[in-house]
Amino acid sequence: MPNYTKPAIPKVLTDAEWQKKKGAIAKLAGETGVGAALKAMEAAFKKVNWDKFDMDKQIPSNSVFDVGVVDAALAAAGDEMKNLEPLRKTIMDVDKKASDAAAKFKSNKLIPKESAAYAAQVAKEASNFLVVVNKSSIGSAVEKDAAAARVNIEKKVKLVQDSAKSYLAKVAKGLDGQTVETYADYWKESLRGLAAALSRIPGQETLTEAWRPWVSQKGIPKDEKQLSVAKTKVKELVSRTQKELA
Repeated sequence: MPNYTKPAIPKVLTDAEWQKKKGAIAKLAGETGVGAALKAMEAAFKKVNWDKFDMDKQIPSNSVFDVGVVDAALAAAGDEMKNLEPLRKTIMDVDKKASDAAAKFKSNKLIPKESAAYAAQVAKEASNFLVVVNKSSIGSAVEKDAAAARVNIEKKVKLVQDSAKSYLAKVAKGLDGQTVETYADYWKESLRGLAAALSRIPGQETLTEAWRPWVSQKGIPKDEKQLSVAKTKVKELVSRTQKELA
């Protein structure tokens, strides 16, 4: 369960709702600035790329094996924080103008109590919403989700490393006894699996590339000469890979 959830503007903090609920008589009391403040707040809200704070969207859990993406996602989230301050300023403006409107409505006996109460409710909701879009709260939630993503990726990397070591042991053990006739099965059962596991380990791009000619189907020898070359190259790579994965 993620710690961060994209906030939503409460219905009461929309200009459409304000125009509907403040009352026809209250409209005669003059401009309060609340409607304009609510519009400004809605515009500022839309300028924030909320997905930047969502680690589930920034870090695809089913395909990433590099913890570096977590650092990149955190950096992007930190950069997006700059758009929270303009939003918070508009919310504070809504709070002030709605509070002023509530006081103005309350002092006018011609304006129904419901209009004053609604203006006060808008001010209260603005104050509450200010807490929701607090940098510290959002930042803390993002960091917790990023930490969980990092642990998840590290577990997956450990799994593919163990898988690579297991396939590497099979490759080393079965190499010497291979013949031209048996090599294709050896490739299917051992070399192909090793290639898949190595390709998922971060930082092993050079090693993966070195293996490529010998783990591809084209690397299956067709005669004794090719078999001898293949065995020599695979043996060298086994030794190198054992050191790399130690």
